[in-house]
Amino acid sequence: MTGEEMKQALAALGWKQADLARKMGAHRNTVSGWAADGAPLWVSEYLGALLGIKGLHDAFVAAPPRQRMESLEDEPLEGSRAARMASALEGFEQKK
Repeated sequence: MTGEEMKQALAALGWKQADLARKMGAHRNTVSGWAADGAPLWVSEYLGALLGIKGLHDAFVAAPPRQRMESLEDEPLEGSRAARMASALEGFEQKK
């Protein structure tokens, strides 16, 4: 893994070099050297595993971003919670 690839992996994780150093129990100068000269194979595998875990978390655990309707006349996205609620309320009349 080149130093640039390591920097890109850290950016994708939202980490800094100091974060990686803390997680691995390595000195910050060691991680800085990897960023300049390239990281050992085991660091590449470690970061690859973390990126895989992050991908799974984003796909299956993290809440999707909320989308706002532009105006009150807009229809909610099909299959969304708002669409299900609107469908359930169709024909509902408020009693006075």
